[in-house]
Amino acid sequence: MKHYLCIPRGLEIYKVEYSPLLQLVQTTHDSLPKLRLSKFDGDPLHWSDWASMFKSVDHDANLSLNSKMQHLQNCVIGKAKSAIEGYGYSGDSYYEALKELESRFGKPSLVVKSHLTKPQRSEKSVRCCVNYGMDI
Repeated sequence: MKHYLCIPRGLEIYKVEYSPLLQLVQTTHDSLPKLRLSKFDGDPLHWSDWASMFKSVDHDANLSLNSKMQHLQNCVIGKAKSAIEGYGYSGDSYYEALKELESRFGKPSLVVKSHLTKPQRSEKSVRCCVNYGMDI
């Protein structure tokens, strides 16, 4: 099925063929900035920010589990990479790998402890402790 768009220009009207899907994709890319996800190194101080960004960029995206797992493996370094390297790149292990990262680096008590032992407490650290403190 062909789709046409009528564009008025002065006294003339131009009839242009277009693809609705292509328009949507172009509009979406034009209006949304590309998000670049930082690498997670296993530091519990960075868990909350990284996990929420990963969720919005990758986890909630309409991607195959294989693609999500490959992206997850590419977004971790150091201790975090070591924690999930045994899961490989198969999508079958995606949810297990996420749970492994959360259990090692995202436990509320561990995150709060990391923020409390941080040499200089920032307002963000205190807010994080209060937020996680409700869950402990």
